[in-house]
Amino acid sequence: MIYGMEKSVLISFRLCMASVLLIALQPACGADWRYEDDELEISAFNRSPDQVASFYEGRGFPKPMIDATRNQCFIVWSIRNKTAHVLLMDLARWSFVAESGLVTRVTRAQWFKLWERMGAPANSRATFRWTLLPETLDLQPNESVGGNITLAAFNAPFEVTMSFAAGGLHAATAKRVQIKGVQCAHDTH
Repeated sequence: MIYGMEKSVLISFRLCMASVLLIALQPACGADWRYEDDELEISAFNRSPDQVASFYEGRGFPKPMIDATRNQCFIVWSIRNKTAHVLLMDLARWSFVAESGLVTRVTRAQWFKLWERMGAPANSRATFRWTLLPETLDLQPNESVGGNITLAAFNAPFEVTMSFAAGGLHAATAKRVQIKGVQCAHDTH
């Protein structure tokens, strides 16, 4: 049991929260990207700095936290394991590459360090944590996960290469997916 909750209840709660987040963040406009085969179903869409700021402002985030999010690129991902075996999703195995070179991903640990330096409220930190795609996750058969990946603001299209490992953490890469033409959204004013 974790904090008085069975693991299955906690997993169901996380999936429910991810679904709520994905519904709340469905794009009103902007680009979206999709990939699907017999093993994976992946979709992504971008959010403009104003959209991201409004989302966090609506949840009572302090202005310095909101301002910090405005300087980043938020892309919302949804991933579903369609196989009958576990697939490891490890963001350290993903790459973001533009014609000019690598696009820098802002990790969960980097955000947490920033929030600590700012003295951000615990409730805002917890809310922000739930909006991020986990750094690593063993996706069980037919399990879905969703959340944001944040990148340093970038103005050109880039390619995302995702590697998934069958069988868990120490398995060799078994599945590779590339999505081209991904872009950060920008405010129009």
